[in-house]
Amino acid sequence: MVAELSLFNAFCELQRQNKTFMILFTSPDCGVCSQIKPGVVEMIEKEYPAIAVYLSDVSKSAELAGQLSIFVTPALLVFYEGREIIRQARFINLELLLRQLGRQFA
Repeated sequence: MVAELSLFNAFCELQRQNKTFMILFTSPDCGVCSQIKPGVVEMIEKEYPAIAVYLSDVSKSAELAGQLSIFVTPALLVFYEGREIIRQARFINLELLLRQLGRQFA
């Protein structure tokens, strides 16, 4: 499942529900973002389908990005039971992400 997330209140509700989810922050003028997004989404859907994927455009969700201390794009955050467990920014390493997720959910 891939959905848009732009409001901080919606993020807070996701956190309260203790869901496992990932947010990928991108920006319209980020070439790396447009290249990495399909790979990240496909990998999560294939390897960890229980993790909900949310996309957030920082130009439309400045409050959310600010509250989560996102200062560069691309940035990827994974939350489990209401807590942030993985954060990658600027350089998204898919192999490292898979290892980190494997340790958490093995």
